[in-house]
Amino acid sequence: MDLDSELDRLYSLPHEEFTSYRNALAKSATAAGDGEAAALVKGLKKPSVGAWALNQVTRVHHDRIRDLLSIRDELERAGSPEQLRELSRRRRDLVAELTRFARSILEGSGHGATSATLEKVTQGLLAGGTAEERDLLDKGRLTREPSASGLETLGFDAAPDEDAAPGISLKVRREIENLRRDAERLQQEAARLEREAAFAEEQARRARTRAESAAAAADEARDRAEIAAEEAGPS
Repeated sequence: MDLDSELDRLYSLPHEEFTSYRNALAKSATAAGDGEAAALVKGLKKPSVGAWALNQVTRVHHDRIRDLLSIRDELERAGSPEQLRELSRRRRDLVAELTRFARSILEGSGHGATSATLEKVTQGLLAGGTAEERDLLDKGRLTREPSASGLETLGFDAAPDEDAAPGISLKVRREIENLRRDAERLQQEAARLEREAAFAEEQARRARTRAESAAAAADEARDRAEIAAEEAGPS
């Protein structure tokens, strides 16, 4: 059994077929005497709808997912406010584009592209994610949307290491800790604003589509009325 290929197939299937195929795959591995593969497959969790949609986006638009992952890496290395602003703008635009792809996939597969699901998709795309989550997004094998990585995204450790720098005074340590907390708060606020901006852009796009449809319907109704008036002739 080519387990890697089978896993790719498993995560590319329609959402409702995941469990039955996973069980069949585990049974096949057991019958082949591959207990390790069988145990691995049995332990795979069914993706959430949002994670499933992201997996399908990866398969159809893998180059754009790679672009997003690249921008995340650049954000961690950015050395100026100008770079941060430009990279944040590029990430926001790309997340909005990928969210539209996910919405199209959800609607095309019969799943409801609800605001709640799309918000999770957007949040997952904006989140820094752990190294494992980034790898799963790149492979299209997510079981849940990537999570916010907090200080890790900014390149900070989770807490000051007293053993690593024993000469730093308590006052300075406290100042460092305060700066870390401020950085985490600002990162969370920035992520929230980016999510709202991406979602607002999607809502505006939908409103424009509805307005264009309404205008087209009005034009068609006017044309029908003019034709009916001509056919009726003078009264």
